[in-house]
Amino acid sequence: MRTNVPKLSTIAEVSNDMALASWDLPSSQSARWTSRRKAKVVEAVHGGLLVLERACEKYALTREEFRSWERALKQSGLPGLKAGSVQRLKRYPSYHRH
Repeated sequence: MRTNVPKLSTIAEVSNDMALASWDLPSSQSARWTSRRKAKVVEAVHGGLLVLERACEKYALTREEFRSWERALKQSGLPGLKAGSVQRLKRYPSYHRH
């Protein structure tokens, strides 16, 4: 008899002390992008959990939009991923640099 055992998901190491699993990723049906959701998608691509093309397809992102999230996260952390921050970063690339 077969039991309902969930499939094992791939887990990616995103930093020395943190791992990210497929069940940690935001739903592709998310109505609103928070800075944490954006960061999880970027971390999933960097950690090898998703390839860029699949992430863009799954979340209906352009490569440019994903790259802007990537730059914002690298330069300013989570605060840089807030909607207004990403727009400022696109207009003024040196705005958030420390």
